[in-house]
Amino acid sequence: MPHIEPAGEDGAQVRAAPAANEEVERAFQLFARQQPAAPRVHDVQVQRTGGSLAVSCHCTLDAGMTITAAHELTRRMGAHLRAAVGRVDRVVIHVEPPDAK
Repeated sequence: MPHIEPAGEDGAQVRAAPAANEEVERAFQLFARQQPAAPRVHDVQVQRTGGSLAVSCHCTLDAGMTITAAHELTRRMGAHLRAAVGRVDRVVIHVEPPDAK
């Protein structure tokens, strides 16, 4: 389930193999290309949790997007990631406005 957390929260701590990171990044890029207002995904972190992957990332969205629309977009983004990379269990997406540093 996507949610919005305060800035400064720690992300994933145990890194997965680089191949898993690349697969997750490709899935995010494909999703973004399919959206009318493409989200800009960055700071992607992937960790192993048993046989599954947990993914954390930041997603820059248009400042005019409502919280409801941002939540729906990130929900679909998480569903896409789980379908594209079958081992993904947990997805945390930190939504940011364009001017966030």
